[in-house]
Amino acid sequence: MKNVFSLNMTDENNSQFDGNFFAVKTVSEELIQKNNSTVEEYENLEKQLKPPAWFSVVKYALLILGVVFVAGIIKGISGEGSLIENFKNGFMNAPYIFVLCPIFIAGFFIISFIERQKFKVITESEELTALEEQSDELARQIEEELGIPEDALKVDILCYAYKIDKKGNERKYSDYATHVPMEMFMFADGENMYIANYNSLFVFPLSQIACIKEREDKIKLLCWNKEEEINEGEFAKYKMSVDNFGVILANGFATVVINSDFGETGIDLPLYELDKVKTLLNM
Repeated sequence: MKNVFSLNMTDENNSQFDGNFFAVKTVSEELIQKNNSTVEEYENLEKQLKPPAWFSVVKYALLILGVVFVAGIIKGISGEGSLIENFKNGFMNAPYIFVLCPIFIAGFFIISFIERQKFKVITESEELTALEEQSDELARQIEEELGIPEDALKVDILCYAYKIDKKGNERKYSDYATHVPMEMFMFADGENMYIANYNSLFVFPLSQIACIKEREDKIKLLCWNKEEEINEGEFAKYKMSVDNFGVILANGFATVVINSDFGETGIDLPLYELDKVKTLLNM
């Protein structure tokens, strides 16, 4: 069964969903270019305002060294004899520990302060605020152009990325994750189910939706789109976890099975979206 939102990444510059034939409307090229340009401007400006990545590396290196040296000092002055004598002896034996320790700790706090100031600059930047407002307005225009109602659900759709190797075999694109949860709009009327992203509107006749199958296969999600953490609120009952690479481990998923004119196809959903979709489809 082919997945509507499987993404063929063989040509990374021309990737597309396998189920693009379900798309009945696409966003005008003018709006797409404006939106892409705004996103690029925002990202570039944010990079300029943010402290360089090595800041964090240096900060935590200083913290670790400071903690190690503090532990060394405590060990050195806690032996037999008076505290003052032990301190003097420790300083005589390894003066660099006593000198560098406060420097490392002070360096950690100084860099932390600079990072906070940089973050304050970002949050108060008028240019970034203007770009955010511009992006929000473009998003509103795209939603209007695609006919997305204000009460449409925002649902994570599981996208499986793959590529075709030189022998013509399908291989998963990522070695770290099996799926990317892509937040999309979902709504329905008396005849169709609609799914939309900020590029296209996909239409699926309700009469062709056969069932929703729950699957026990464990999957790995590349990112997390929700405000609550995976172990909080409504998401806690799904008992998801995070591995050392930050990938989310989920215990199963669901597939909306569609007997379409193009053959049997499916739309994969994480289990935490299943109840909303069932309610929408009266299933």
